[in-house]
Amino acid sequence: MEIALTTVLTAVGITAVTAGIVGFWSRDLGIAMRIALVLAGLLALPLGFLPAMDEVHIMAAIAAILLAIAIKVQVRKPVSNGEAS
Repeated sequence: MEIALTTVLTAVGITAVTAGIVGFWSRDLGIAMRIALVLAGLLALPLGFLPAMDEVHIMAAIAAILLAIAIKVQVRKPVSNGEAS
């Protein structure tokens, strides 16, 4: 069970940090959203220096997933050539 939890937390954390740094689903992310994704991703990573803090990692992973959902369902604005941005 511990290995599965660590694997899921690591995957969510790395994805959130990467999305915060390089972008997410071709969306124009503001600086606040980028910072929120990076922080949630970093807190989701079970690095071992926060003993008995699985709750923090799990809550951060949930926050990162909710941020990703919020970005994904956000209405895309049309650009000048008629395609969505």
